[in-house]
Amino acid sequence: MESSFYSYGLMVIACTMILANDLRKRVMSKDTILYRIKDKRKTKHLFYALGLLIPIAILITGLALDYALATRLLVIMMGIEMLALWTMIQLADGLVTKTHAGKVWYTRLDQVVFYQVMAMKGNQYFLFKKLNAKRQEMLLVNEEDVEPIKKILNNLGLKTYSNYVDN
Repeated sequence: MESSFYSYGLMVIACTMILANDLRKRVMSKDTILYRIKDKRKTKHLFYALGLLIPIAILITGLALDYALATRLLVIMMGIEMLALWTMIQLADGLVTKTHAGKVWYTRLDQVVFYQVMAMKGNQYFLFKKLNAKRQEMLLVNEEDVEPIKKILNNLGLKTYSNYVDN
């Protein structure tokens, strides 16, 4: 039972760190926000509601299973934090700041080698290629957000893919 306590404790710490980082970027560092990307997909509320089943199951587990009091409290805290994380992933605005771009898990712009815009399945995405990374990070944007974000990224000194290849 003791290993469960430590496992849940580590998960709570990880969730708390992610929530604190997002809170710091959204609330305490408002002056660095250059652009907000509102998610306008019609299906976002459906996916949000379906995704709530996981944190709700964690909360029910914390209440129903026969854990020690400390472990039970950690499981309940983890369920509440997972609920908050899922809410941010599905409903929060994407941000472009002076140093980061993204939603909840942010791309550090000082590590980006180049960016490009890609249309896929009717959606527009900004793809960020980081130095020494094997994959690109994606940021879903609306059609009307593409040009303002490109202007901001160019003003911040980021190269597009075509400018990166040419140099």
